[in-house]
Amino acid sequence: MREIRAEYGRAVIHSPWAVDGEDASRTEVRHFLTDDGAIVSHQTQRESARDCGCLKPPGGFCAECGRLVCVDCFVHCWNCNKPLCLCHGNERRHAEIENAWLCGECHGRIKGKRILRGILKPFLSFEE
Repeated sequence: MREIRAEYGRAVIHSPWAVDGEDASRTEVRHFLTDDGAIVSHQTQRESARDCGCLKPPGGFCAECGRLVCVDCFVHCWNCNKPLCLCHGNERRHAEIENAWLCGECHGRIKGKRILRGILKPFLSFEE
């Protein structure tokens, strides 16, 4: 068999932090001519792993580090709606919401308020 034609394709996801974008997958199709004159085609599709290590469809880019993560590893900040990966999201238990994720800035703000309330509690009364 000798190769008579080759085709290459690439699926790219636009990244707001990169010029080229991130590769989602690559496709390669090769056509061969057999000894008896028949055309045989072979197609190979290579899926790229996301930055989180998963092979699931992309969910989005983290606003903190710019990594492309899958749909299962992609969350939004409960307070400011910033897109985050699981490395930069802080999970917080909340009475109304099962999984409330916070970015570092919002988590620090809320944590600071709780510490300040704890220090001032013997001297002041807080109304909820």
